[in-house]
Amino acid sequence: MDFYSFSFGEVTAAQGDADQPPVLTAELNFGFRDAGAGPVQTVSLRLRQPQVAGRTPESYRREAYAAAAGLLRAAAELCEAHKVDELEARTRASTAILLDERP
Repeated sequence: MDFYSFSFGEVTAAQGDADQPPVLTAELNFGFRDAGAGPVQTVSLRLRQPQVAGRTPESYRREAYAAAAGLLRAAAELCEAHKVDELEARTRASTAILLDERP
């Protein structure tokens, strides 16, 4: 797959729990295309960050991008190390998978 596109989607603010600060939710969209010119495949992520007074929108965007990179790496490692049936079974059983755990 080759990189095709990247964009920040909607950024929204929401109040979480009463004892927690408001949260900003940023959407990030990555597009990829197979070299065989098939349809563009997309990955969309929604990341939540505590809203902090005085922070700039750019700082939230950079933090969201860094968090997305880590999340995508973790997902890729998980997909490489485990079969889909195992992940589904563990999800139903609420059994956590450590990222350094190997089959």
